[in-house]
Amino acid sequence: MPYETRSYNFDYIKHKADLLIKEYNVDTIIGDQTACVNLQSFCESLYLIKSSKDDVMQAIDKTKNALSSYSHFIKSKIAPVSSVLDFIDDAIISTNDKGIITIFNKSAENYILQNQDSAIGKKS
Repeated sequence: MPYETRSYNFDYIKHKADLLIKEYNVDTIIGDQTACVNLQSFCESLYLIKSSKDDVMQAIDKTKNALSSYSHFIKSKIAPVSSVLDFIDDAIISTNDKGIITIFNKSAENYILQNQDSAIGKKS
């Protein structure tokens, strides 16, 4: 079946788009021409980017690389602070404005029984 005439379950697509918008505050969706045209009437405040599957996969790979680099940068900035906090006997856990754990000292590790590497970057 040609690409343009594939069958779509638009109720399912609209449901998933609604979930992304309301629960995850997503404001941009990338999809093919057909999906974007159909979502346009449903999601007026949404940014829709029309693209091919290869373009989307390439964008995802670039985003993963950028996030990985950013993560390494953040860890390098937090490391000196974390090493000082490891000498404090109280459990210290810090989160960002999205509830993601950014600091988790050794005492927190002992108190919660979870290691720093598995806790940092997770939602609290």
